[in-house]
Amino acid sequence: MDNSKLENIIINIAYDDINKQNLSYLEFDPQWIHDIKDNDIKYIKWTQVDNYLPNLTNTFRKNTTEYYCNSNSNFIYPINLYTNEFFLKYSTIDFDLKLVESVKRKKARIVFFYNTEGDWGTHSYQFNWMNNLVMKYQFESDDIIVVNSNLKSKENYKESLFTIIPYNFFLINLDFIPLNKSNRNEIKRYEKNYVKYIDVNRSTKKTKHFLCLNGEPRLNRLLMFGELHTNPNLENKFITSLRNTTLNNINKFYEDVLGNTTNDNIVNFFKNYNSLQPYVYDRMVFGKWIHWHLSVNEEAHMSSFVNIVTESLFNSESIFITEKTYKPMYMCQPFIIFGNPNLLKKLKEYGFKTFDKWWDESYDDELDLDIRFAKISKVLNEISKWDSDKCFQITNEMEDILIHNFRQVLKNSELLKLYQSLQTDISDTKPTLL
Repeated sequence: MDNSKLENIIINIAYDDINKQNLSYLEFDPQWIHDIKDNDIKYIKWTQVDNYLPNLTNTFRKNTTEYYCNSNSNFIYPINLYTNEFFLKYSTIDFDLKLVESVKRKKARIVFFYNTEGDWGTHSYQFNWMNNLVMKYQFESDDIIVVNSNLKSKENYKESLFTIIPYNFFLINLDFIPLNKSNRNEIKRYEKNYVKYIDVNRSTKKTKHFLCLNGEPRLNRLLMFGELHTNPNLENKFITSLRNTTLNNINKFYEDVLGNTTNDNIVNFFKNYNSLQPYVYDRMVFGKWIHWHLSVNEEAHMSSFVNIVTESLFNSESIFITEKTYKPMYMCQPFIIFGNPNLLKKLKEYGFKTFDKWWDESYDDELDLDIRFAKISKVLNEISKWDSDKCFQITNEMEDILIHNFRQVLKNSELLKLYQSLQTDISDTKPTLL
């Protein structure tokens, strides 16, 4: 894609206070934001949208809401959300009358960004909350925009009075490599990295069949972790990890799986499992925790055949794709994804390719979590029977797909579509909305 198209876009961003989140007197922030408030730089990064979205020189022009209103300029008024609790805590919000006037004159748009989680649009009250806000001020549908990472959000509710833009946030923000996708020189630096990983695929047989690195314990991750440790066909054929519970409950994981799986072996495994103890592979460095999403363990990826990605969400109301899915793509490694139903279909819509030539991917169609897990387990059983020679052969058969997915990860077409929707360097014509 031609990055020059990005360079021609200007987005004016208005803040009530130039150093704070808009409407900062309200509690927008989750706990993890409060944990870093002692570091102003990190805190500002997550409250100012022009800091965490990839930024070309002069793409974003920041000033006060008062300035833009008085100068009759086009602008967006961003509000960053990080948790669904916001919609439950506040029945509505109030805007400055000057801002409302600018919106009604089509000089401004109010944009809610809910990018770091994938649960927006999974409940009708979220849509109703936004609809009520539109009706409160008698706005039009293009006056209020919700940019969010639930790639299914637009199809979940057909009666929205506002504009919904699903945005593949983690495809653009590949935090495990220091890449700004709006910078063509940085992309050029990375675009040949696949050569190293493909050379390993061509020359080295994998020592393990499966890689499954888990962060925060969630039901799908507990099930997969339990499967790896209880299925005799998988014994000594995997690399895995699992974070401990943050609650003071040694039986937390047992309670989580009980009644949520028909696999008695997994239930019995967690019955005697210490939920307070992390199962560490690469999360501990010199006695300190590292942020796994900010790094990629090249050695683990290059020594294992297939990546079992246990995504952050697994419900049928959302499709949320995080860096967990893009890491194996970057590392030229095939993957099986235990996440939301139809996630593989969504990846294909974004131009990626999957591996149904080599194993059954019908699990992607299954809405029932337990049945989906059983189908994935059946695939793992099949792959576990392959010897290192067959894994080596199939890895090389997949080479064109692996290179294709690597290159697709580096593209920034998603960023261009979002910025074209938000651009403000216009006068007589409104921007094209997704």
